[in-house]
Amino acid sequence: MACPNNCNNHGQCVSLKDAARLKDDRNFFREVTYATSWEATRIYGCMCEPGWYGYDCSKKECPRGDDPMTTGQVDEVQVIDCTCSNTCSGNFYLSFKGEVAGPISFDDSAANVQAALEATLQIHGVTVAFTGGTAVCDDDGVSTAITFTHNPGDLPQLRVAKNDLTTSGATTTIEIVHSGQTSAQGVASVTGTKEDLPCNGRGVCDSSTGQCTCYTGFSSSDRAGASGLSGDCGFGTTTSCPGSTSCSGHGTCSGASDYTCTCMDGYVGADCNTRTCPTGKAWFAEAGVSLPGFVSVTNGATSVTTTDDLRTHVKRGDTVVINGETLTVSTSTGDTFDATTLPLASAYQGSTVTYVEAAARPEIAHHVGTQCSGRGHCDSLLGTCSCMNGFTGSACQHTTCPSSCSGRGDCISNERFAEETLDNFDSTAYTYGADIGNQDTWDSDMLFGCKCDKKLQYDYGMYDSFGHDCSKLSCPTGDDPSTSGVHESQVITCSATGGTFTLTFRREVTAAIDHNAAAADIKSALEALRTIGTVSVTYDSGTEACSSGGVAMTITFLTELGDLPELVPDSSSLTGGSASATVTSTTDGTRENDECSNHGLCDRATGACSCFAGYVSSDGSGNAGDRGDCGARDALWTGS
Repeated sequence: MACPNNCNNHGQCVSLKDAARLKDDRNFFREVTYATSWEATRIYGCMCEPGWYGYDCSKKECPRGDDPMTTGQVDEVQVIDCTCSNTCSGNFYLSFKGEVAGPISFDDSAANVQAALEATLQIHGVTVAFTGGTAVCDDDGVSTAITFTHNPGDLPQLRVAKNDLTTSGATTTIEIVHSGQTSAQGVASVTGTKEDLPCNGRGVCDSSTGQCTCYTGFSSSDRAGASGLSGDCGFGTTTSCPGSTSCSGHGTCSGASDYTCTCMDGYVGADCNTRTCPTGKAWFAEAGVSLPGFVSVTNGATSVTTTDDLRTHVKRGDTVVINGETLTVSTSTGDTFDATTLPLASAYQGSTVTYVEAAARPEIAHHVGTQCSGRGHCDSLLGTCSCMNGFTGSACQHTTCPSSCSGRGDCISNERFAEETLDNFDSTAYTYGADIGNQDTWDSDMLFGCKCDKKLQYDYGMYDSFGHDCSKLSCPTGDDPSTSGVHESQVITCSATGGTFTLTFRREVTAAIDHNAAAADIKSALEALRTIGTVSVTYDSGTEACSSGGVAMTITFLTELGDLPELVPDSSSLTGGSASATVTSTTDGTRENDECSNHGLCDRATGACSCFAGYVSSDGSGNAGDRGDCGARDALWTGS
């Protein structure tokens, strides 16, 4: 499955496998493994470049920011702990939302660190303060507090992109502290609580231009609450909720002092004027489900401190993923496992603060509740999905079938394919998607394909269609006249003196057959089935199908070639004798059942065989007939 619209040249086309490891904190926020699922390298999606979003990277992002009407919120604070002993030299690099800041030298000042961070497009303004020294690194460690003054909200973690610090005879460490954890020098990190809303929740975003149209009373800010040129709607005030009528008539206004809308079901947006669209399982999304909270890890530690109680999610002996590394929760009861401590079976070398996942969860990439299933755009006025080519359904949750199966088949789901699978024309017990918890069958009701029409074995005027779109026709099949072989024979022994029985072949059931039926009656009953052309029937004794001592009837298939499934007798309505009818022996058919009998060419457009010189259509037994194959030698052929 290719990337939609080539990501409109505003993104990178990546596989599900790549999306699981490409943590850029804009499109993808986890770093896990997604390699064993069948579609890991078969389904592709877009990793949009900064400023663009949407399943196909076709929409422009509008400036985002804090709602100027809300108060009592705080900026995000993250802390860099850097220790570089003795004769330190070199520098390091930080990354934020996929952009790299640096180089930052070991002896850089706060102003230099600030300048390096603000040189990125993703960081709009920070303040920098040292605790424990006058440079970003020193012998006994410095904590550098980074306060994001112009990037509101709960932000992704700064990461050490590269560490080129060197020192003689000692180690260097750089660790990022966030989410309420405290640094080595006692500096507390802070989770940002300000809103991070398109147009600050005080305007309408035009995703075709990436520009905000601010509500009355609001205008562009400096991203920190004052008037400025950011293009957002973060400066101003109001005494009413947005909308031509309050909350557009689709929500409830909070009133003073923030005047925000709580929208009714089916509506979203600051003014509740945007319709939601149907949702489904995502065709493409990042893998994994993070457990709640974060963990604090000390290098070489065999336990981690958690900000949330993980005991409801993992237990002793389970495996977890921390920063992409799979670890085992200690099984020793001597290792503390409580609301704030997660014991590990072995030491972990890692960052001080990171997320944690249950190892069994990363192979989940098709999350439910995805608008238009990630393969269509939502019409916010109508609340309907406009699906990209190849997808259909109210939430774009189904693939379409190519060429509507050319009018020669049914467009069905993988689930139905499994249910309707036949083995030599007999039904099977296959299922696909019956186990809802099996992630390998996530597509059971999403991927559709063509189930092409199939002729019944005896009907030589109809031919199988095949191909991904059922556009091709198969040709009649038959026995190769240049080889020897035998027809299939099956022997059914019937012991009864009254009642009736039936015979089933390839899911077709005969009418009730009297216990005293003649061989001609058995032949007629079988040849009335759609799955049988011609048979011969003989008895080993007498003229009736059954007797108290048992009659062996031999049924030879003259038009169904090859090794055939057994007839299935139903003797439940027989009486007398042993009241039974069973298949007692079988001579497997060895005649070929090959297209054009291996002596002609098939015209896929018409389904007709063009026989080689010297061969004509047969009756399935080597004689001339109307089968349409090339299974008989031409009696008039005089060539060599």
